[in-house]
Amino acid sequence: MKTYDSPIQVFRPHTGRIPPLGRYLTSLWARRKFITTLARTELRAAHFNTILGQFWTVLNPLMLAGVYFMLIQVLRGGRAGIDRFSLLVGCVFLFYFTRNSVQGGAKSIVGGSGLILNTAFPRALLPITAVLESFLQLVSALVVYAAIFAATGGRLTAGLALLPLLVFIQALFNIGAALMVGTVGVYFRDIISALQYLTRIWLYATPVIFTVNDLSPSLKAVLAWNPLFHLFSSYQAILTGESARTQDVAIAAVWAVAFFVVGGLVFISREQDFAVRI
Repeated sequence: MKTYDSPIQVFRPHTGRIPPLGRYLTSLWARRKFITTLARTELRAAHFNTILGQFWTVLNPLMLAGVYFMLIQVLRGGRAGIDRFSLLVGCVFLFYFTRNSVQGGAKSIVGGSGLILNTAFPRALLPITAVLESFLQLVSALVVYAAIFAATGGRLTAGLALLPLLVFIQALFNIGAALMVGTVGVYFRDIISALQYLTRIWLYATPVIFTVNDLSPSLKAVLAWNPLFHLFSSYQAILTGESARTQDVAIAAVWAVAFFVVGGLVFISREQDFAVRI
């Protein structure tokens, strides 16, 4: 009879049971340096470590903001000021943080099949890496935006001190969303392609191209169900020198925590099934 020098790894579909969260999170935290290294490696593969690579990463949302600004100029009869362009650029950069996180998270499990089939690790590491990649891209974009903000006469107000908190809330939301779509992407591969169009619709339903003050009360009530609506209402307030409403920040935080918890539980409950699905 043939013998084996090492034990055979047998992959079994998951039953949907949540594993011990404490042990899972401890294992994930122990690999935080690997997450950082993997994110930077992925960015280097896309030439993000070069000036030209970072330029191309920022150029796409910047050109998109320019196109939308020209459209706003036409609709307003040329009455949109340069400050509106600055606000538009900032909101587009921030929205791309979520867009890139969600699209990267959707293909992270399928794209990481080699690691999943050959290495034992908490699979949530892969969507979280996609979010970290998007965050590093956002940092470069915000450097460009800071120059645009200063050049267009943007005011430094106390409200800008809230920006790190809002970005943290958005990052928490992005992780939950990435975990959720990463799970869906294993079972329904078409979602990876469909997200390119779904995130574009999401952009139009978020206070990025338009301002909250442009909306009628009835339309505002409908769009308020968008998980990013209150977050970007807060972004618009602080980027225009106003104070963000406490209610908007609180609602944005509730959405972020809800997505983080639900997305995390859905992902963890199914991740042992990934090896036999990809």
